[in-house]
Amino acid sequence: MEVANIKQPVFGNWYIENKIGSGSFGTVYKIKREEFGTTYESALKVVHIPCDTGEINTLRSEGMDESSIRSYYKELVQNLINEIRILDLLKGNSNIVGYKDHLILSYDNETRFTILIRMELLTPLNQYLVDHKMNEERVVKLGLDLCNALKLCEKNQIIHRDIKPDNIFISETGDFKLGDFGIARAMEKTASQMSKKGTYPYMAPEVYFNKPYDNRADIYSLGLILYQLLNHNRAPFCPPPPTPVKFSDRESALKRRLTGKTIPLLNIENKRLEKAVLKACHADPDKRYPSAGAFFDDLNACVKDKNGKINLFDSDKTEAATDKAKLQDSRKKQTEDPDFDATISFFQHDQKQLKKEVPTHPVKKNRPTDSFKLFFSHYADFSGRTRRSDYWYSVLFNSIILLVLILLSVVSGAIGSVLTTLYLLAILVPRLAISVRRLHDIGKKDTYVLLSLLPIIGSVILAVWFMKDSQEDANQYGENPKYK
Repeated sequence: MEVANIKQPVFGNWYIENKIGSGSFGTVYKIKREEFGTTYESALKVVHIPCDTGEINTLRSEGMDESSIRSYYKELVQNLINEIRILDLLKGNSNIVGYKDHLILSYDNETRFTILIRMELLTPLNQYLVDHKMNEERVVKLGLDLCNALKLCEKNQIIHRDIKPDNIFISETGDFKLGDFGIARAMEKTASQMSKKGTYPYMAPEVYFNKPYDNRADIYSLGLILYQLLNHNRAPFCPPPPTPVKFSDRESALKRRLTGKTIPLLNIENKRLEKAVLKACHADPDKRYPSAGAFFDDLNACVKDKNGKINLFDSDKTEAATDKAKLQDSRKKQTEDPDFDATISFFQHDQKQLKKEVPTHPVKKNRPTDSFKLFFSHYADFSGRTRRSDYWYSVLFNSIILLVLILLSVVSGAIGSVLTTLYLLAILVPRLAISVRRLHDIGKKDTYVLLSLLPIIGSVILAVWFMKDSQEDANQYGENPKYK
């Protein structure tokens, strides 16, 4: 879907001016508005769901009808909106990309969606590096700024999980900012993304190998970025300049890093900085910094003089007057990539993980009436997972309704019996679906549902099992609904 299909102005009075970049999960445009002779600028991220028609064809090939496909993508949009709440939660922090607003557009009877996210207009780090060199002090400045961002993430129990140069931006005042919270994670659930294999070049080993991970995975990614910037923009184990880096070099370097090989020392004078960076990107999480605050303190100490005063960025103050103009010029040099939407990066994150991410905000439980509605709608299509409370609320409501119908059959005879029979038939399929899902959510095979054929013993066993909470990790029906 081209940007021309988006009705303008967007958000009331913003007009799309030009494209400024593309990523794996969206395209970013520069937008502006004028008011009383003053021009305001902002960035607009456009995310299409599905990314292409091939995703829909994949779902159709799996036997899904149009109704199921619509439900599938509506659920995905809701997941994405839940992730966007992270941006709203973190806005106002000087080292996190500022979130402004979002808008959801639906097409083709809610089979296709476009999500518009208005954000602060910034320059990506990779584009900034084209025209600027990063000395040690500037690299430390980046590290300190992103540590500030990660400290806020830790405070709110958020794991970014996708820290890389593409998601680091710089403002016109020289501040580095972390962005793209949750968008990639939500979009990985699309049909085409789930089929992609590989990993990001900045991913921590424990994430790559599907082991439990925490906030230290983000510290690892940040440490790896700092290492690369201090190593002539070469990843660990890659040949030093001026030797060109071949694809096989990247493959070999990635394998050695992920398998825990000791990362080579840096060729820099500041050994304290070298030690801090190597500690941050240690293969063993227990040997890394336990928190972003601890990493911040060591980085901060790397730029203190003998009197304990911070020298950070002093040598770059002379560039402050020209940085704004350079940043504006660098934006103009950005070119469009017409084939980008068809390009798949080799390094993509493997969807499977064995540890839940800590919820970014408390997930409200459904009300009893909501659970009963889900029982007859969402759960009946054999998709999605069930909360323990949802299951038992549906059991309670069905029991009450059946009790009323049985009493009615006693009083009115045939009419009550007919209604009871029709209701039993109506709940047969969703009851089977929700029971099978509950078994999978607690780690049992679906064949155990046959225990219900044993009147007393089987019912007691199933009841005891179903009282257990769902497994934390994802299964064939999706993520744990507590942590979406």
